This record gives sequence, C-alpha cells and structure tokens, in this order.
Amino acid sequence: MAAIDALLVLPIYDEPWEQLRSFLTPPDSDKSIVMIWVFNCPNVEKTEVSEAAYSRTNEALEALKSAYSFEPLSQRVSVTSVSQNVRLYLLERCQHGALIPEKQGVGLARKLGLDLALSLCDKQLDAGMNAPAWLHCSDADVRLPIGYFEIPSPEKDQVVSLYPFKHIASPGYEQAMALYDFRLQYYEAQLAQAHSPYAFQTVGSIIAVTPLAYAQVRGMPKRSGGEDFYFLNKLAKIGRVVSLAAPELEVAGRPSCRVPIGTGPAIQGIREYVDPLNDYLYYHPEIFVRLRVLHECVQTLDVDVNREGFSVCLNSLIDQNRAQLIFAALESLGLERFFKHLQGQGHRQSFKKLFDIWFDGFLTLKFVHAMRDFDCPSLSIMGLREHSGLLSDDLLDRVDGLLKSQNVRDGKLRE
Repeated sequence: MAAIDALLVLPIYDEPWEQLRSFLTPPDSDKSIVMIWVFNCPNVEKTEVSEAAYSRTNEALEALKSAYSFEPLSQRVSVTSVSQNVRLYLLERCQHGALIPEKQGVGLARKLGLDLALSLCDKQLDAGMNAPAWLHCSDADVRLPIGYFEIPSPEKDQVVSLYPFKHIASPGYEQAMALYDFRLQYYEAQLAQAHSPYAFQTVGSIIAVTPLAYAQVRGMPKRSGGEDFYFLNKLAKIGRVVSLAAPELEVAGRPSCRVPIGTGPAIQGIREYVDPLNDYLYYHPEIFVRLRVLHECVQTLDVDVNREGFSVCLNSLIDQNRAQLIFAALESLGLERFFKHLQGQGHRQSFKKLFDIWFDGFLTLKFVHAMRDFDCPSLSIMGLREHSGLLSDDLLDRVDGLLKSQNVRDGKLRE
C-alpha cells in the first residue's frame, strides 16, 4: 500500500453494523486512507441495558469480521484491506476480560486509536516519507462530507482544525435538539465576544489534530466523558485552534445514555421537561460582559503587576460592585497562587499569554458558574430575549427563530 495520506480514528460502542458500513467507502477515496476502529465496551455493572449494549457492540464486530479477512497483529489488534485505497485497523476492547475501565470510557478508546495512528506516522517518517498532516478523530454517528480529508495543512502555530457540524435530530427530538444546539452556539459566541481564547466547540467528533501536537499534550485524556473538552483545552495552550468554515459534518442528534454528558443525555433530559422553553436554561449574558472586562484588563497589564494592580485595573473598567465580584471569583479560582507563580520566575512571555494559560477553558467555565451563583442566575430562552441589549444581532436572530418555531408548533397543536 502507498504512503498513508489520511488517518481516521473511530471509537465504536453500541453502534449498528449498517451505520458503520458507510465509513468503509469514505469520501476522497482517491487518497490512501487508514481507518482505526476501536470497538469498546465499558466495564460497568451488569444490567439489562448494559448487557444489551454489550451484545449489540459485539454483533457489529462479528459482522465486520465476517465481511473481511483480518490479519492478526497482536492479541487484540488486526488489520485488513477494505479496498485498494482503504486499510482498516481493528482494536478489540469489547469482550469480557478486555473491557474499558468505566471511568476511562470513550477517552481511553479514542486514545488507543490515536496512539496507534501516531505510531503509524512515526513509521512513515522513519521510512523517509512525509507523515499525514492530521490525525482525524470522529464518531460512528457522523456522516463524513465530501472534502473531509481535503482540509488545508496546518498553518504556523496551528495545532487543531475543528469541522463545522449540524445535528440531525431523531424524530420527536427536534425541539430538544434545537435548544441544545443553541446552547452550544450561544456559549461559543459569547466567549468570542468576551475575547476568550477558548471560544471554540469542544465536540469529539469534529477534531483533526497534528501528530506533533497530539504527542506534545500526551494524547487524549482517559475519561468517560468530557475528554474532548480537556483535550482541546490542553491543545489551545500550545498553539492555535482553528474553526473551519467547511466542510460540514452531519452528526446524529439522538437520545443516548452511553456517556454521562453530551448530546445524547442532554436532549433526552430536555425532552422530559414539561415546558422546555421555560425550563431549559442558559447562562445570563451579563456574565460575558464581565468576562470581556476581565480580558480587556488582562490585555493592558504586564508581568510586573500584582493583585492590587489587577484590582485597580478592573475598577477602572467597570463599576465597583461588579469589579469586586469579578475579583472575588478570580480569588476563588486561585488568583493568589497564580501571582505567586509569576514572582521571581523571570518570564519572558506577555502577561496575557501567561494569564490565558492559567485561566483556561476549564477555569473560564468555573468563572461563569461563579458569576451565575453570585448574582446572575441562568435564564430560559424567553428570559434571554428580555436581555436583548446584551446579545449580538446574530444571537438575537437565533433566539427569535427558536421562539417563532415554538409558536408555529403550538399553533399546529391547537389546530
């Protein structure tokens, strides 16, 4: 087989064989593509639900192994040629005795596949050939678009490309999916308005990472949920995360309990609300006004600043009461330790760079939660509409679109 042009890793748990078959004829098939499928099941207490998921996963695995002849490479790793241009590596962690630890879940499954992908890059480099520019990380419920493997090579300092995506809602979950999608869009847009360097989507199925950056952050975190958030959080500290304009991925918007957090559990929970438009909540937009003030303050400071100087800066940009709340939130997150770390270190980087590394995506979220708990309670979609002056025109249009859709739905129900 020719040198590898593209690598794609898929963790597979409780997915039907019919869904998986679409990946065997990927777009851009003129390229030499290697796919790595990691069949995995978590080692959880046996219940009717978990046993059914276990059975379905292994049924899909057996269907794959019946369709193709695999060459064993080790006890749980094998490989086959799907076509002239597509080679498939199979990792089996879905049988009793080799189950994924419950708390490591999909994170470990992704890591196993990506680690193998990285080793294939190393072998190609050792053979004197260029390695693929990207390690693609996706999920089995995604429809890959034409041009998926045609994204530009990384620019200077770029470590990640994130594909745009849209959820395709399962029947009966259209409203829940729309409300959840807006939550994702709203948070990213508000972070961008606040000048946060962590304003990007953190969805595991849309990631393409450079092999070098993957190695530099020591791979995917071994977590049963949120692994994509923490992975991108680490990557954003060493380089640029670029959100692509195209091509767009289609992701299944379906209820699920396979992971503790994410789209599946979210839309399942939203659908159970009596009145989703009133019951499903979003962060108060005032929080992001304060976050923007914080980042504007940081932009003006240098490494010689102390806590008192930081406080003075905040008070110069916003009223005293809100400045004190911002500072109190930072104190609760460890601002004093951050300044102690700066003292005597002889840092050459700008204060903003050092602050952004400390005040990362995780601490940003904790800051948002602190503001929420102080005096900015979360709001329903209709509550957001009442604060239209704090929303961008784009967000306001999306809010009005959601409310209009609900009015149409209610009208049909009355008929």
